[in-house]
Amino acid sequence: MLAYVARRLVWSLILILLVASIIFFLVRMVPADVVDILFSTSVGSSFQREQLREFFGLGRPLHVQYGDWISGLVRGDLGLSFRTGTPVLQQIISKLPATLEIVLLGQLLAVLCGIPLGIAAARRRNTIVDLLIQPLGLLGLSIPSFWLCSMLLIILSIVARGFNPIGYVPFFIDPLTNLRVVALPAFSLAFVSMAEIMRVTRSSVLEVLNQEYIRSARAKGLRERDVVYKHALRNALLPIVTLIGVDIGVLLGGTIVLEEVMAVPGVGRLLVTAIHQRDYPVIQGATVVLSGCFIAINLITDVLYSWIDPRIRL
Repeated sequence: MLAYVARRLVWSLILILLVASIIFFLVRMVPADVVDILFSTSVGSSFQREQLREFFGLGRPLHVQYGDWISGLVRGDLGLSFRTGTPVLQQIISKLPATLEIVLLGQLLAVLCGIPLGIAAARRRNTIVDLLIQPLGLLGLSIPSFWLCSMLLIILSIVARGFNPIGYVPFFIDPLTNLRVVALPAFSLAFVSMAEIMRVTRSSVLEVLNQEYIRSARAKGLRERDVVYKHALRNALLPIVTLIGVDIGVLLGGTIVLEEVMAVPGVGRLLVTAIHQRDYPVIQGATVVLSGCFIAINLITDVLYSWIDPRIRL
């Protein structure tokens, strides 16, 4: 196990370096740089523009800029923001709790709703329960999370006139205000993820319920609840755990739009603002951190396999 984790960590570091390299060159292919954005609303001479580019280090050869960026990344230094002059890592750390709270709360809601609904649909296949649950999954897969969040925001603003879900406050400072702000984006992400989890759970549990050992357990007189939850569910969990791990990475990307809709000061909103301002260090740093979170979640998911099914040896 330790050897497997060590190998995965090495490959994860290589993958992060690859992502960092790709994003470094991609952001510089976008028309206009930070100097052009700064002078877009004011008049400046060519000399002033060149001086500012030298100040930001944009006048150096591209391979020199790339070498400095990668060497800083290896040391844990993501550079300084072009706009604020503050360390990028410090900005990301201050914004990360809001993003992680929305993602983890959304995924928790999706798991708590999706798995029971999938099990209920599998146990009552082709009954009225199954016929009611399956359209819910199709609806969840068809509705974009940002659209659902926008519609809920409009509806709640009309129905509850005092409802104001804008203005993020950390949970430990004011839990009620915090939950009022993060509830809508978390639910919007959860609804989409719940649909996927529910459909995979249903198909996986149905496949396991047709196995010989399940029929043997029923023949021994075990209660149906014990057959499903103690014998079938654990063997059906592998594809579900895989989907949950992948979904968390997808939800990290989905928060970028939702944080803009709900004005939540998370990493997604920081990234969007940095893109508009061509703040290269912030764009690169935020992308690397989000990619690192996704890679770490996949590693944890793979390690969980051997705990769920001891027959698997990583």
